[in-house]
Amino acid sequence: MSRAITEQVVVIGAGPAGLAAATALIKAGARVLLVDAGERPGGQYWRHSAGSALAAKHEELRIIAHPNVEYLARTNVWAATYREGVSTLHLLLDRKEEREVNTRALILATGAYDRSLPFPGWDLPGVMTTGGVQALLKGQKRLAGKEFVVAGTGPFLLPVAIGLIMAGVEVKAIVEASRPTAWATKLNALKQNGGKLNDFVKFQKIIRKAKVKVHYGSAIIAAHGTNGVERVTLAKIDRKFKVKPGSETKIACDVLTVGWGFTPDLSVASALGCNTRLEPRDGSLVVDVDERQATSLPGVYAAGEAAGIGGSALALTTGRIAASSLAHSLGLVDSTNFASSLTELVEKRRKQQVFANALLEIYRVADGWMTWQEESTILCRCEEVSVGDLREAITELGVTDSKSAKSLTRVGMGMCQGRVCSQAVAEFVAKECNRKVSLKDLQSGAKRPVITPIPLGLLASGTNGADGIDG
Repeated sequence: MSRAITEQVVVIGAGPAGLAAATALIKAGARVLLVDAGERPGGQYWRHSAGSALAAKHEELRIIAHPNVEYLARTNVWAATYREGVSTLHLLLDRKEEREVNTRALILATGAYDRSLPFPGWDLPGVMTTGGVQALLKGQKRLAGKEFVVAGTGPFLLPVAIGLIMAGVEVKAIVEASRPTAWATKLNALKQNGGKLNDFVKFQKIIRKAKVKVHYGSAIIAAHGTNGVERVTLAKIDRKFKVKPGSETKIACDVLTVGWGFTPDLSVASALGCNTRLEPRDGSLVVDVDERQATSLPGVYAAGEAAGIGGSALALTTGRIAASSLAHSLGLVDSTNFASSLTELVEKRRKQQVFANALLEIYRVADGWMTWQEESTILCRCEEVSVGDLREAITELGVTDSKSAKSLTRVGMGMCQGRVCSQAVAEFVAKECNRKVSLKDLQSGAKRPVITPIPLGLLASGTNGADGIDG
């Protein structure tokens, strides 16, 4: 049986945004319930193993020990509803216990997960996301193989490659779709965030010392092997991601780690009914927030990647803004102090957002990736729906959008509930139908009435979470 609890403030997510929000709220005198799916706080950015010294560097990582914080690790929100100012969250603790929490003060810091693009062979064992490889390395001190190729686009590729180099494995190549010359038009963003340039220079020195070749303006367009990946096809691509004829070469490896940026996790926000918008720079779906990080629902705020991909520094700032705004609305911070701190934080966010926007524009994924595909390429790995299956459904069955594709092919209906494939499917269907991806396309893929799997025994034992999952 579940037990209903009313909390003063609930923060979902213990990455940089959630931890920054919890820290600011505690300093303001609030009592906080901090809910996180991970085994330990930090999220993707501050992922660390047990006993790591990382906590000593970040005040926020120590907030979970504060007496006014109840920290629930290994806890998922499996359903959520919003009625008359109250957010009702159905939590699954360690897959054993269900708890219902009601709150009028909620901060969503649900983060993001790796964005994947399909290509022939991406379903072979040994093809992994960059986040998956880093999770093994930083969280478990394990390596997935001996010979790695790191590919995709975005600044996250470099720290992953550096981590592998420092761990002593062979990085056969770093394959980056963008080109360094793209930064020529973003010098102002670099100037306002000088520390980022220093990090880049530091990474480049390590890569050169390890004699790892970096292929710019290139992509891995296929993986090959029998029981696992054995080699990959590297090709030069133009700015629209179309392959330049005759540029293909093969590279031997036993692990291909690929990352195409990140997809905001809006499962809880969508279940609650928060307004969302399309981020024009990377085409992702994000929670629509105002200057104070407030969503369209009174009492609900969003911070970090859920409100737009921007990195850990921006996530920390938006977490503090959300917490400060919420604390003020609860009467924990007076108007004078709130106005002063908000002005400072908003200016800091503005500078960090300039850099985040530059990253989104430079590392944007163009739709030419669709030209890499074969008819047999699997688009939805859970349900084994191929490019050919979806194309046939479009031409023969009248599929015109993500929702009809789901109904007629089962794409996005597997274990991951479309987290991996929904954006790629939406883009593929839109392209085949000669139109642009719409807000409705991505909203359809983000809405999951049952957010995470729950044992049927718990569902049948008397929980009332089903009230809000009528679709």
